[in-house]
Amino acid sequence: MKLPFQVSGAVKEVSYTLIVSQVLLAVGYGRGYVAFLFHQLDLPGSQIILDDEQKSRIAGSIGILSPFGCILSGTLMDIFGRKLYFFVTFIPQIISWVTIALANSYDMLLYGMIIQGISLGMGFSTSTYISEIGSATYRGALFGGLAVFYSSGAMLCNILMYFIAWNLVAWIYVGLSVFGMFSTLLLLESPIWLYNKGRKEDAIRALCSLRATNIDGVKNEIGDMEKNNVGKPKASFVGTMKNVLKAWKPFLMAISLQLLMQLTGYTALFGYPILIFDRLRLPLNSSRFTLMYAIAGGIGAVCAPFLMLKLNRRTHLSSSAAVMAVCTIAVGVYEEIFYQSDDKPLSFIVPVAFYIFSFSCNGGVLLIAYTVGTELYPSEVKGVINGIFGAVYYITWSVILKVYPALLNAVHIKIIIWCYTGCCLAIILFSTFILPETKGKTLNEVQEQYFQKKKKKCGDKMHAVME
Repeated sequence: MKLPFQVSGAVKEVSYTLIVSQVLLAVGYGRGYVAFLFHQLDLPGSQIILDDEQKSRIAGSIGILSPFGCILSGTLMDIFGRKLYFFVTFIPQIISWVTIALANSYDMLLYGMIIQGISLGMGFSTSTYISEIGSATYRGALFGGLAVFYSSGAMLCNILMYFIAWNLVAWIYVGLSVFGMFSTLLLLESPIWLYNKGRKEDAIRALCSLRATNIDGVKNEIGDMEKNNVGKPKASFVGTMKNVLKAWKPFLMAISLQLLMQLTGYTALFGYPILIFDRLRLPLNSSRFTLMYAIAGGIGAVCAPFLMLKLNRRTHLSSSAAVMAVCTIAVGVYEEIFYQSDDKPLSFIVPVAFYIFSFSCNGGVLLIAYTVGTELYPSEVKGVINGIFGAVYYITWSVILKVYPALLNAVHIKIIIWCYTGCCLAIILFSTFILPETKGKTLNEVQEQYFQKKKKKCGDKMHAVME
């Protein structure tokens, strides 16, 4: 027997993903805003003059309250539900952009970016919702949609800031944030969250509305939810802590991958592309390089859903990291040969290598590092754990942005480039020996494979000893 809305299932999954992905679009705005903001404020006639220390504080200020936003996201998401949570996420975003748009001093810019950090932190749990509404067939491609919006936000920011004054761009973001907030009213509540809250009938109705598949398929997913909750601690503080502690292994794995990803140079190039390009002393326009770098990342993100749909996770991660490694090697070799030379032949090699680096990172490494834990965390505490993961992510990001200018002054740029290469190679090893394969598996199958494999092995060994 078929459900009457069979045709619209995939369309609904995509539609809900597009709505919540506006949160990631705003995260891209915030992370891409700083680079061109500094460039515009350095131009003659600027009403706000910043020194290097003030720029460093603003660049790192987003990370001050981002961890708080991440922790808040997990708590609010698990208590009040996914739909209400995403509506609330846009409130600090709107306040932040209004503050920045009205800024006439360093202090107002700093406060605006600090508030922006709350919104960025809260947006980190977007993948939690996607993992819960996405079917096994399309979940990877839907994750890829997150990369499209995140990178598109950064690309749009760079394009706007290239042509429009920074305060006018902030007003544009106010309007986009208001639109995004009210569009979340169209979301469907997560069936998994409804089931974990004891609202089984609501969960079944939501799943039927979402899947547009045969009734047996819906029954199987409900059966998976029941199976996944057997023997789990009750929804108390103690039970929640037990489930959180149970997830230490996927949490540690996700943290390790995101740290390697940030140390490939992705975070530094996002925050200081003009500074890095100027330090390489190439006879090319640094502002144009920054714009093209963002566009290359946006193109890579557009390709991400198709790559997630066609490739398994390990192949996707290792191949994109390998391309990034080749790019950093090309830059490193070029700088080793021509750094001291006043005449820089074939100087296009460096920006082209960085463009390919941006394309590959946004098309693979960034996306998988962002979403891998979401598929593995237990559903009862997925929001909380993903919030903690996001907090660690933004702390790392903030530290990197804070210390990077000083690092550039203390360490030769060539050494930094070779360190990027080492981290790219480490990601290849990570994908080969550590990353679990989740493509094409339901969340329940992933849970069984990841958490029960060791238990089964131990049981087999014990059985053999007893015999």
